[in-house]
Amino acid sequence: MHYFRTLRQEKNAMRLLICLFVLLSIQLTAQEEIKFKIDTEQSVLLWKGTKVTGSHEGTVSIAPGELIAENGAIFGTFEVDLTSITCTDIEDKASNADLLGHLKGADFFDVDQFPTASLEIQGCEIRQGPDGMPMGYTVLGALTIKGITHSIEFPMEMSIIEGGVKCTAAFKIDRTKWGIQYASKSYFDDLKDKFIYDDIEFEIVLVGTL
Repeated sequence: MHYFRTLRQEKNAMRLLICLFVLLSIQLTAQEEIKFKIDTEQSVLLWKGTKVTGSHEGTVSIAPGELIAENGAIFGTFEVDLTSITCTDIEDKASNADLLGHLKGADFFDVDQFPTASLEIQGCEIRQGPDGMPMGYTVLGALTIKGITHSIEFPMEMSIIEGGVKCTAAFKIDRTKWGIQYASKSYFDDLKDKFIYDDIEFEIVLVGTL
């Protein structure tokens, strides 16, 4: 009995997921433009950088902006406030402040000259799983950090919430392409075990309200 009950629950969950996806797709394929205001209280950018001896991670605040749904795709540009960057894994206040000072300095994000970074969502395509069922979107965009812009592509999940939409995504970038070369083995040969990996991991939570 437990097996059949679990099977029914799984089928019901799958039906609900498909219904939500179809409902969202119907809304997004409407010709009328739909604008979502980014909820800065519920939206956030998470970051993680890794070195040989460990890693650090934290958050960055997302600035006000809009997401636009039109003709089956999501568009819009949003900015992150790099002056708001935090580190969540170092408890010692002095050590935490030292790291943040370094991240905000010229070796990394140089926030005095470039206080914001931006991601322009230029379009999205529906991704299908091996069984042909929809499983999310692929976002096509342009990421600007330190005044340098490169095209990026990453998977994104989207769900309908009360009063709006919630988008979540996770991706990596090679920081050296955006002029962040500090302690990179790609540029310096004598670092031994003092180097920092080139990849920065990001997770985005974007909540848009009507």
